[in-house]
Amino acid sequence: MKQFDSSIVGNPYSRVMFIGIRYTAPMTAVVNVNLQRHVQLKDGTHEPLGSSETLTFDIVPADLATGKVALRDVSTGALLGATMTMGQLFTGVASLIREKELAAESAAQAPAES
Repeated sequence: MKQFDSSIVGNPYSRVMFIGIRYTAPMTAVVNVNLQRHVQLKDGTHEPLGSSETLTFDIVPADLATGKVALRDVSTGALLGATMTMGQLFTGVASLIREKELAAESAAQAPAES
């Protein structure tokens, strides 16, 4: 089992480097997650180990309606006893993206102070 706790000096852990969502049809997507092992050094910096790997999975409309995602502790992988639907999860991600997009648009349109 991979280790995800990045706080232990010298203990390699798995880090998510990139998440790509490519919509292939309405409510249907292919998700690519790029993972790479890293290690925290004594000076507090983190260094990559070896090459990255890609995890790929599909999301289909039935997943969004009924698919459940078990919530887990991000460091240990232990189940937390709660779930979310994939629809809730993707709505949350889409809402965060839209919030950041609106903030960037607002900042770009703000009048310059003199």
